[in-house]
Amino acid sequence: MAHVISLRSVVGPIARALAVVVGFIMTPGLRVLVVDDEPLIRWSVAETLAERGYQVVERGDAEGARAALREGSTFDVVLLDYRLPDSDDLSLLASIRSRHPARR
Repeated sequence: MAHVISLRSVVGPIARALAVVVGFIMTPGLRVLVVDDEPLIRWSVAETLAERGYQVVERGDAEGARAALREGSTFDVVLLDYRLPDSDDLSLLASIRSRHPARR
């Protein structure tokens, strides 16, 4: 019989660990933009944060993140996968910082 490992069982602990770390520096109710091209990771992180009282918006690529920011949405925190298929490494982070210099 083959062993089956649920990706959720792998990603879940990562998201929970992230939420514990984030819990030390964030208060519930903050708006968080989660940007990751891996749907399971994005969902797990977003779900874990939402369960802890954060307002979460998910995007799967750099263009989606830029669109969310252009729509006038303000975010207190951006959790960003720095290796997105439509963005070269940290260019999205640089773009966010240049448009929102007061938020670091």
